[in-house]
Amino acid sequence: MAGAALTPSAIQELVLPLAQRIQGGEYGTVRLVVSTTDPGVKDFVEYMAHVHQLPVYVCQSPLDLGRSIPVGILTHAESGTLDGIFELGGYVTASQLAEAENIKPNAAKNRLVNLDRAGYLMRTQRSRREGDVYFEPRSATAWSALYEPQLTAGSDTGI
Repeated sequence: MAGAALTPSAIQELVLPLAQRIQGGEYGTVRLVVSTTDPGVKDFVEYMAHVHQLPVYVCQSPLDLGRSIPVGILTHAESGTLDGIFELGGYVTASQLAEAENIKPNAAKNRLVNLDRAGYLMRTQRSRREGDVYFEPRSATAWSALYEPQLTAGSDTGI
């Protein structure tokens, strides 16, 4: 809809049901990114994300998802955790996050689980020994790591 001027009602009608369905898992492992150069639209989407407790990312260009900003209700620690995971390449285990953030492994696991439940991370379950891997959706590296094991099924290599 390049160049279209949408009213707040139209934006809400388009974005809110989609974000709610994504949060409910209706579309599987999908995250919502709204791309806009209009600061008013950005503010309105952020407002909706807060009011409806929805995980949404906002960016200025669909070609630069790495600069998208997670909006919604996030604590300072949660925001910092998302940024830290992004800086670490886009995916981590709880033990890797604990080491990088200098926190206890249980605290790292709790942060990751909570961000996954809230819809800001994606998780791939692995054996207890290996630990689950959590992916931050802004990272192209994370996406390739998430889907490469499916493309190379039968291989012993993984994350």
